[in-house]
Amino acid sequence: MDCAGNSVHSRWMKRIAGLMSNTARWVLRSIALVLLFYSLSGFSSPGLIDEIFSSLGIRVSQGAAPGYVNDDACGLCHKEYYSYQKVAMARSFYPPSPDNVIEDMVNNHYYHEPSRRHYEMSIREGEYWFKRYQLDEEGKEINPFEVKVDWILGSGNHVRSYLYQTPQGNLFQLPIAWYSQEGKWGMQPGYEFEEHKGVSRVVQRECMFCHNAYPDVPEGSDTFLKPHVYPRELPSGTGCQRCHGPGVKHLRAIYGGDGDSEKIRASIVNPGRLPPDRRDDVCFECHMLPTVAATPVRRFDRPTYSFRPGQDLADYQINFDIEEKGKEPIDRFEINHHPYRLKQSQCYLKSEEQMSCLTCHDPHYKVSKDDRAAHYKAKCLGCHVDLQHNSVANDLSDDCVACHMPERRTQDVIEVTMTDHLIQIVPDGADFTSPIKKAVPNVDDILFLEPDRVPAGDLGEIYRVLGFIRPNAISKRNIIDYLAKLLKRSPTDSAVPYYDLIEGLLRGKRYREVFPVIEEVVKRDGVTTKSLASSAVANLGLGRVGVAIEQLDEALELNPDSPHTHYNLALAYYAQGKLEEADAHLKRAVEMSPNMTAAWYYLGKLAENREHHASAYEHYKQTLAIEPRHTRAYLGIVKVLDELGQHTEALRYLRHGTVNAGRSAEIEGVLSKRIESKQGK
Repeated sequence: MDCAGNSVHSRWMKRIAGLMSNTARWVLRSIALVLLFYSLSGFSSPGLIDEIFSSLGIRVSQGAAPGYVNDDACGLCHKEYYSYQKVAMARSFYPPSPDNVIEDMVNNHYYHEPSRRHYEMSIREGEYWFKRYQLDEEGKEINPFEVKVDWILGSGNHVRSYLYQTPQGNLFQLPIAWYSQEGKWGMQPGYEFEEHKGVSRVVQRECMFCHNAYPDVPEGSDTFLKPHVYPRELPSGTGCQRCHGPGVKHLRAIYGGDGDSEKIRASIVNPGRLPPDRRDDVCFECHMLPTVAATPVRRFDRPTYSFRPGQDLADYQINFDIEEKGKEPIDRFEINHHPYRLKQSQCYLKSEEQMSCLTCHDPHYKVSKDDRAAHYKAKCLGCHVDLQHNSVANDLSDDCVACHMPERRTQDVIEVTMTDHLIQIVPDGADFTSPIKKAVPNVDDILFLEPDRVPAGDLGEIYRVLGFIRPNAISKRNIIDYLAKLLKRSPTDSAVPYYDLIEGLLRGKRYREVFPVIEEVVKRDGVTTKSLASSAVANLGLGRVGVAIEQLDEALELNPDSPHTHYNLALAYYAQGKLEEADAHLKRAVEMSPNMTAAWYYLGKLAENREHHASAYEHYKQTLAIEPRHTRAYLGIVKVLDELGQHTEALRYLRHGTVNAGRSAEIEGVLSKRIESKQGK
């Protein structure tokens, strides 16, 4: 920003004058005169600047990501760049609105045959509502689940995803998406198969890191071990500062009275002026994802919201690639492969780091569909000077991108086609847009994307193993044992990888092996809710119920708002036969997390044990609404319906369970016995 002294305040006044009422303009001029007086006097008052911020509605974030301001503060001066708000990245996350409906809300039904589930999205009184249900053998609705959509993820240029938020603050992704390119409803990526996470796929901070601007949350709440909870008010879209860094220092430099244009310019990051590797890291922090099969692992000492433009991305996270059976890296194409493919292109390789995303894309502007061919052709000819006088090349109707970077169907989001950024000579007649079937990558090995930017020796190997364990929730003995061996041979100062080891041991029900690892955790991190809860789960697995209760009580003292701690404590009390205590903790768990399937199931069990059959029926029904494959909930609901004398309804659930339960053979056996019993009578 080339402005100094008085001109700063003059430009600032002119640019926002048109946005304000006469009264507001008078107030602002008065404020500006005071500020100008102090500027000319060489006096800088932080308190006065804070008053200016307050009068203009400029909010400054604190906590985990301090120093960020609301985007409209950027628009006061940078109107020419504020068109960024129309770019897809700026529309990556937002609340649903009846003023921004792009979906077909008339043909709003989608049936997913593999899981035998029906989906609907509708608008009620200005709100988006999601519904999922099944049909029994007579075509009647069964296991319905409804929830209000709280957030939309995705610009809608290709896909819109839908999220709902629990009272605890967790975000969960819903199973269906709107695919804009073909104007149709379909399943979210990862939901294409019979078994999927349903309405229980948690949206982790690692996802939100790329899909939105940083939220204003307490310091320390974004470390690896903290729960993935979010405030009710969140930014809408990635915002200016994800690429330019926190803006408050820039605003204070402008309004602080110094007027030094170099200081003003240095107070904000311009990615185009960074060295090539740091310049690319600004884009790569979100757009460099070689494979969804091995997502990046953050450095152990880095909280989620700690990365800033201009920093070395490799000091924040470690990226991986994979070796896949029968497939070379150049044959793999996923939805977030823009830089991954570009870096395999000869154009990029021969540019000696001069070529970047910014060579062809100005992130502040959206190129109109009619102008795209000419716009990108001009970018190509900017480098390919040998073609500038070629008659074909100068025909602006000719589309370089269509021939050399064609649309291609992505392997991970099979309903979508994207521009392939591998610049190449495409064989005549090649078609990359035909429908394909979803296939899970057949991973042979996980590799570092940039081996020269990762820790050497065992520490690097620990990161590599975690790149495989985390996205796949691995509990295989050989892999967990390998992680344990690495940590024993080369202990880390951080407790983080030890928690990964604990999770793997718990998943494998290797309870006795958990306690030595917890000792290592406590040495590094002290006694925490996480360490106490992990130890309690291991003790529960070993039948040490009393010890588990003591540890869970202590965990609740540290964090009384942990639904999972309440749930585990309920299980411990249930094992002791203390049903009242168990009931209270289960109700607290579902109060905070209404989609906690296991808690609803045990509420049903408790009610059944106490012969509260009507309540048990409602709890089992809620369990099946959340998870229609829950075998034990089918058996439970059949039993209590029989107790209530509703034998026809019991038979209905029993028959439905033979097709839909996770262990359908178990349900079928109960049905067969019932039929035999009826025939015997």
